[in-house]
Amino acid sequence: MKPATTLKELLKPPFFHDHCGCGEVFCGVNKADYKTSRLAQIRGWGFFQYFENGEQLQDEFKEFVVQALNEKWERDFGEPLKWLKEKITAWNKRVTGEEK
Repeated sequence: MKPATTLKELLKPPFFHDHCGCGEVFCGVNKADYKTSRLAQIRGWGFFQYFENGEQLQDEFKEFVVQALNEKWERDFGEPLKWLKEKITAWNKRVTGEEK
């Protein structure tokens, strides 16, 4: 068992999600280091499954969660992440094809 710690020591912003439909939420900038960057997996459709656009709703919910985590981090710990969030947003647009 690892010793107790605080969330501020443990989590490294920014928080971001995948775009492959796996529902994974990551923290930090090194997604390649899966063991230390994977924070959570938002799976299960819940009541989204009852809507025709359930998959879209689940993707929007992942984005909502990630934005909330980043905003709370900035508010509580006073560490601005704007520059990094802009880079991640641009990367996400390239990955999803929205950049065109």
